[in-house]
Amino acid sequence: MSKVKKLLLKLATGQFVELASRAREEIIRKQERKHHGANGDYFDEKNWKQICTAQFLDGHRQADQSVDLATALRSKSANKFFPGFDDVSEFGEYLAAHCPRERERILSTAEGILNGEFPVFHYGRVKLGDPPAWNLEARANVLAPERFYGDVDYLSASEVGDSKIVWEPSRMQFVYELGQSFLLTGKERYAAHFYDLINHWNRRNRDYHGINFCSALEFAFRANSVIWGVYFFQKSESLNQQAARDTYRLLYISGRFLADHLSRYFSPNTHLLGEAYGLFLIGTLFPEFREAEKWRSTGHKIMIQEMRRQINGDGMHAELSTCYHAYAVEFVLSFLILCERNGEDLTEDKRSVLRRMAEVLHHLQQPNGLWPHIGDEDGGRLYFLSRPMSHNYRPILHATQRFVGIGNSESEQTPESFWLTGRNSAISQGSPSRYVLTILRSSGIVVARSKLMHAVLQAGPFGYRDCPHSHADHLHMDLSVNGEAMIVDPGTLCYTGDKNLRNFLRGSKSHNGPRLLDCEYYDGDDPFSWQAKPDCQVSDCYASKHASFFVAEYKLKFRDGLESEFCRQVLQLNDHGWMVNDRVITNRPHSIGWDFATPCAIEEHDEYFALVGKSNHLRIRCHPKLAEGEISEGIISNDYDSAGVGRRLRFVSAPVTGISETFTITAFPHLDRSKSREEKGTSFGRIQDSVDGRTVYIESRMTEEEEGLFSDAAFGMILLYSNGEVHALLCRVSMLQVGGRMIFESEAELAFADVRLTGDTLTAAVPAGTVLRPVPGIKYDKIELKPLQPVNNVRNLRN
Repeated sequence: MSKVKKLLLKLATGQFVELASRAREEIIRKQERKHHGANGDYFDEKNWKQICTAQFLDGHRQADQSVDLATALRSKSANKFFPGFDDVSEFGEYLAAHCPRERERILSTAEGILNGEFPVFHYGRVKLGDPPAWNLEARANVLAPERFYGDVDYLSASEVGDSKIVWEPSRMQFVYELGQSFLLTGKERYAAHFYDLINHWNRRNRDYHGINFCSALEFAFRANSVIWGVYFFQKSESLNQQAARDTYRLLYISGRFLADHLSRYFSPNTHLLGEAYGLFLIGTLFPEFREAEKWRSTGHKIMIQEMRRQINGDGMHAELSTCYHAYAVEFVLSFLILCERNGEDLTEDKRSVLRRMAEVLHHLQQPNGLWPHIGDEDGGRLYFLSRPMSHNYRPILHATQRFVGIGNSESEQTPESFWLTGRNSAISQGSPSRYVLTILRSSGIVVARSKLMHAVLQAGPFGYRDCPHSHADHLHMDLSVNGEAMIVDPGTLCYTGDKNLRNFLRGSKSHNGPRLLDCEYYDGDDPFSWQAKPDCQVSDCYASKHASFFVAEYKLKFRDGLESEFCRQVLQLNDHGWMVNDRVITNRPHSIGWDFATPCAIEEHDEYFALVGKSNHLRIRCHPKLAEGEISEGIISNDYDSAGVGRRLRFVSAPVTGISETFTITAFPHLDRSKSREEKGTSFGRIQDSVDGRTVYIESRMTEEEEGLFSDAAFGMILLYSNGEVHALLCRVSMLQVGGRMIFESEAELAFADVRLTGDTLTAAVPAGTVLRPVPGIKYDKIELKPLQPVNNVRNLRN
């Protein structure tokens, strides 16, 4: 949508407060342009009386009337900052005791930084030249233009490359390796290099000049890093008057720019959270600035407001992205720690928000210790005290758990835990319970677990406000077997560097929910906009001891009048596999597609496709059989601007107005493929298809003649044993016959039933309110009904 159309829309919808705010910002930008044109320097010494308080200037004035800024920084009280700085001498001992490998990594990375190599995403280390070219996009070897920041098109790949890659070194997060190395070794070269880099950055990025002024959020990250440097290097000989002046200049221009350009309407999401935190941080720890109290109170107010606005009731950040949720956790955790350290009595409602956010991270963690790619992932962190993989949030999760007092006292220790919460931070004993089924109701995320299997279903609102970081991933599922990710969301890769790849990876064809072929609803010209933003919802969810069942659905309308309804029903058969039934209805014939992305090899067999992992494999069959599945190369992006090799398995239907398709996905953990299941005494199983689309998976030790099976279930699984025991896990069912004998019948169709017949005892786990009909001629000693209620918000169902 053009700027003119957006303006007219805002006028028509009465968004006058926003329009007034944007007009004010334009006036400020004109003043900044004038200041830039005059080569102005706000932190020129002649302006210090307007910038700093008289008390500060007089208190640090020397005999020659100069102000001793270095002493001012050395006198900063550590007890106002993070707990790890209460006694930095313990850091080396902490690493040796808890994470000895981190010492080697920290020192190695720091040596690379001394040699001009900056850590940037998956590259590891990139060179920007000597001295650094802070406007260089290293991947594309593009220099962003040297001009007033308002004239830099930072979303243009041809003009700047990928702005995120340009910005990353200027976040100055190299401070974490340099600072920790200084404390571990006492070697002055780490501190000296840090201050040299700040000095050079100031000289190359004068007030309002160039691409590094294009984003207020970048100033929040930059200020955070510089302030960590203040505390890392307080005892350094390199902290001289020039180093202190450079530090104050960068922090002052950061605070000023943040205050003038808060993202209240443009990206009012984690951008606003991060900017508010940066403003609060500078205002709290640098009261010598005249505007400090205003910055502190503004940042504090926005943080509280946005914690209420942006964090869903279930604890998930409203953008519904694992990456941006982790960002939000970092901002809120840091904010609350510093509030407490600076004398604020934290109320339980503030702590409870962070506790719920930590619980979401915990619930979404996969068995391999990593997190699924939900929504956009940009590879960034507020902290790189350690440098885990981009979809590994364990360091910030464990630090947060320690602050709110939950988790496991034996959980992984990282530098984040030490610095953010202190060596002796309190934590409760014992591990959190592991649940069979977790539903984040307001966020529409379902997590189903068993001993060997793990599934994540995405079925919530499309995103937050304009949804810049959403993907077309409704009804997508990530599946893991025995800790190995087998079916995945392929990630993000880039924002602006490659428009086609950006749209491909955020589009529906990169996710395995059913989709209308060749009907995408992203805005192809804007990497953060959408033509449609359909909301999805979880309508049913049940868990028994042996299985989990959940249903989600949504509707989608296109501008050309095409309408469609989608429904996915999932039966997770614990430690055995999944049955996934998809129903699609359209108002005119259209082909339906399914695309499964995997890091595994794919083998085609007569009746199924096999996804072959390192030590597990999945077998995928579709019923009724669609057109032949198509295997192709794909992309798996586990870090920003990192394209790993993956594979895709696609199924496509003929044009239809309605379709019901069931996929059976059978798990084989640690399978010795030289031995079949027949050799272990159990047949592999078969699918019983009926003409009206019912799909029941059967494993049996009987002949088909002995079985005498009949059920009206839409889909499910039946296990038959030679001793006569029957175990059925069925969906959309009202009756089951085995061997010509009725063993189960209800008065109405049930969404889900877990039925086990042992001897003459029928145990039935069914939804609440179910009425079972008496079965003539069969005597039951006992019938046990186990009601399973649909859940609201966060609900965890145990085994």
